Amino acid sequence: MNVAEQMWESERANDLAIASTARLLATALDARLQLRAGACIGHGAVEALAKTISQQTASRRALLEAHDVLNDIKGIAVSAEEDFGGLSDKDAKKILGAHVTPLRRVS
Repeated sequence: MNVAEQMWESERANDLAIASTARLLATALDARLQLRAGACIGHGAVEALAKTISQQTASRRALLEAHDVLNDIKGIAVSAEEDFGGLSDKDAKKILGAHVTPLRRVS
């Protein structure tokens, strides 16, 4: 699996987790309403689920930011490959971070 496919899989999994948690929250609220119980019943669970959705949404935002960065890197790498015959180790480290050792294509 390449980077793009893994990114799409991660984004899909994150969206499925948000949707699942939202359904759980809705089901819990529906159950309370069917019981005709007071709003204080299960409120802690409602708050915890709402917080979970908020955190999952923040995770989604971080994935989208990573996706944008990877798109930028891809564009720079493709441009360097087309225009200059490749990306130098020095340039790759600027883009990817000093701690990264760029991988070289094997012919």
